[in-house]
Amino acid sequence: MAVENAWMEYAHNRLLNVRVGKQLSPQYWWQNHYPNLTLSTDQPIYLRELFPPELVGFMVHGTAAKPSGGSELALNYKFYLSNNQFEGNSQADLRDAKSWGGRVQVRLPTGGRLKRFDVAGDLYRGRIALVTQELVEDHVYGVESQIEVDRFQLQAEYARGRTLGETRYGYYVQPALRVTDTWTTFYRIEQLDSPRIQRAELRHLAGLNFRPYAQIALKAEYYRGVPQQRSFIESEEDRRPFNGFAAAAVFFF
Repeated sequence: MAVENAWMEYAHNRLLNVRVGKQLSPQYWWQNHYPNLTLSTDQPIYLRELFPPELVGFMVHGTAAKPSGGSELALNYKFYLSNNQFEGNSQADLRDAKSWGGRVQVRLPTGGRLKRFDVAGDLYRGRIALVTQELVEDHVYGVESQIEVDRFQLQAEYARGRTLGETRYGYYVQPALRVTDTWTTFYRIEQLDSPRIQRAELRHLAGLNFRPYAQIALKAEYYRGVPQQRSFIESEEDRRPFNGFAAAAVFFF
């Protein structure tokens, strides 16, 4: 078990707020990764290889909005300065520069069958500790969107990083259909290509989500992973496609 959120916040107004402590990274999946909220049991395969899941530091954030019909056009921003994300070399971070990042999100006006249309961009600059205890710079940027039209939902995120001259990237696109008020079916295509951890994989995932109450969910999904043809994947076993099932019963309190 681990504490994900432990922070204090000074709320000046809607435009300016300051939060200090341990908090989740601002990307959509990390903010909404709780098992009763996500449709799938498995998280997208690229997530932990690009943006860190959490940060310890301070964040300045706010929202500017303009009314538009029965909705509003909103611009959200977040800027943070935090400890770097790595294991086994925490003392070195006390002597070196911290990580920092920012996020801008636009929430477009909605109405009628359109219930949500959000677009966001993220930037992260930090350091990674190698097995030699050396700290090297890590640059990551990403874009994402969430759209909801009537019973149809679409979530998509893409991120690209660069460390020691090597580029890695990942994404997922997840359309979903709310068949009834309690049943949702979904499909996700996702990919991770990272020489840093020697993994290149394309994955397809399809499943069902039953949520009779907001804090209770039953999930089942089938996935197929297809390793990509990259020079750093040398083993024939690692080049073979694979299949799997995942299921979960969630009771969130």
